[in-house]
Amino acid sequence: MRFMPGIVDFGLLLVPLLGLLFFLLVLVILVRGVSFGARLVQGIARAISRDLAHHWGHITRHWTGHHGHHSHHRRSRYYYTHTRPRYRAEPWSGGQPSGYPRSRTGATRHTGAEARAETVSRRPPEEEVRPLSLPSPPLPLACRGSLALPTWVSGSVEGVNLDGASCCLLGCGGWGCVYRCRSPDGVYALKVSKGLSGALERGEPPPTIGEGPLTPEASWLYRLVHPNLVRVVGYSRVLPVAVYEYADGGSLRRWIPRARLGGSLVRGIALHVASGLRFLHSRGLVHGDVKPENVLVSSGVLKLGDYSSVRSLLEEAERASLGPSLRIHCTPGYCAPEQVYADLAARASKLGYEDRVDVYQLGVLILEASTGKVLDGSRRVGMSRGELDALLGGVDPGLRGLVGEMLEAEPWSRPSIGEVIRRL
Repeated sequence: MRFMPGIVDFGLLLVPLLGLLFFLLVLVILVRGVSFGARLVQGIARAISRDLAHHWGHITRHWTGHHGHHSHHRRSRYYYTHTRPRYRAEPWSGGQPSGYPRSRTGATRHTGAEARAETVSRRPPEEEVRPLSLPSPPLPLACRGSLALPTWVSGSVEGVNLDGASCCLLGCGGWGCVYRCRSPDGVYALKVSKGLSGALERGEPPPTIGEGPLTPEASWLYRLVHPNLVRVVGYSRVLPVAVYEYADGGSLRRWIPRARLGGSLVRGIALHVASGLRFLHSRGLVHGDVKPENVLVSSGVLKLGDYSSVRSLLEEAERASLGPSLRIHCTPGYCAPEQVYADLAARASKLGYEDRVDVYQLGVLILEASTGKVLDGSRRVGMSRGELDALLGGVDPGLRGLVGEMLEAEPWSRPSIGEVIRRL
């Protein structure tokens, strides 16, 4: 037994090494957390078992002399089961690849800043949008008056040439007015504040000209290019002015709720709007004011517009950390519950579900397109399931279940916009 002293020496050397490894493992667990240590132990165990399986295969083939057909080049069953990545390529769904933990609604479970960072990093692929065959609108597209755009407006706009443009008024909203302007370069929609609109009508410049309120957002609004989003083509740094591509069909309000829309057409409308929302969410943005007036029609393609309510998810997280209120501008009748109740908004922000505002408002839009009725978030909280089912009675049976989930009072109970698109 001459080899015994060598084994004893090796054992004496191995014991302190194992003790050192154990000490380092405990230190890592204390510093980085139990979950990191557990993943480290699991990785070490998998690596050791994989190497043992690999070497054991060589030993058995050497002892038995059985190699089989190209057996030396084959991967073991263990390799394909345990060591390959657990996710696979799949169509964009608004969430993470399969293999990641998912919630019961199909969206990736996440919290707080990690969810927002993931959302900002996602990029959905560009997709072909098929135009819809909308019926003739019951209301004509009216453009009132005529005025020549003054040089103190056209000269301040960057990105597009409006020199010599003639404009007429399409309509006014809560923040400003929209004009259709024809210039030598094309037809555009010019949006200005109400105060500036009065100066335009009088043909006089405003008494004070300063930093335009759209300037801070113009850098990222300018980059929002998607078939289902109205594109910003120009803006002013000194005036509250933005120039958009012109939608010849006007807003969806010309059809809703005055026209009778079938289930397939309502599904197509929802798909167009949801596609634009998914693009916004992938850029870390939430619209916050989805309604028929803010959905424009251009050659059968629906485009989400009016970015005055668009907010960054990171900006909303900062607001939530500074105060309890996270209210985003919205229109009565289309507000989500978290836009009405500050405590619900704060919890949604903490859990990383700010983008579910748009999911609720899209559900209200589908409800109005199907039944002519709306459901404001102030009414939804406290509403029984029976009352909600009665309200959804006029919705197409193929959409009723999905719309009911989209109109859940709690944001974390609603599906993601990617899940909505998969089920439409």
